[in-house]
Amino acid sequence: MRKPDAALVDFLCENADVITKVTLAPEMVPAEVISKLANAGIVVSAGHSNATLKEAKAGFRAGITFATHLYNAMPYITGREPGLAGAILDEADIYCGIIADGLHVDYANIRNAKRLKGDKLCLVTDATAPAGANIEQFIFAGKTIYYRNGLCVDENGTLSGSSLTMIEGVRNLVEHCGIALDEVLRMGDALSGACDWREKRLGTLAAGKVANLTAFTPDFKITKTIVNGNEVVTQ
Repeated sequence: MRKPDAALVDFLCENADVITKVTLAPEMVPAEVISKLANAGIVVSAGHSNATLKEAKAGFRAGITFATHLYNAMPYITGREPGLAGAILDEADIYCGIIADGLHVDYANIRNAKRLKGDKLCLVTDATAPAGANIEQFIFAGKTIYYRNGLCVDENGTLSGSSLTMIEGVRNLVEHCGIALDEVLRMGDALSGACDWREKRLGTLAAGKVANLTAFTPDFKITKTIVNGNEVVTQ
């Protein structure tokens, strides 16, 4: 993670109307910068971070309301230092995403997170180029990433994104975590609750809202996709 300089922070704030969310490491960014981003209307997320519990909580007080892919790219929870992951689980009001491919996070940890976070837990994919495609390697953030046995890894074996599609994540949460389908679908759009403009435009079927819809069969096969009211995929 990079430390944002004043010019970058000003640029982000000036363009807040087209920025959904930024991820930062709370131990690397001053509280006043976090507050400035949040006050501009940007959802500030903690992630890719080695923050301690104390540093994470200070970030939350400054305006962080979300956390990027719980358990991944953050220290393990230990008995003496809960770290960022422990802080996220301890704060009832913090939303967080979780990658439901069974590879980034064990399904038992997803179930535990769901019990603790309730409606603040969001289904995310962290998807990269292989999602829904037949790609064996690709360039991401200047590095060659290899797709092997369902994993996206760099030359050192470090996870670098996923190949998960949203419908696969939905199926995994239902079949492997025992979460009811209606709740899983809500988890897939839970970010709307963390972002005012998304809640106004997305998340429910109502006049004046964006018509982005997906139809699928009981065995999770997509049959129709509608984007902005236009049918783009039909099978």
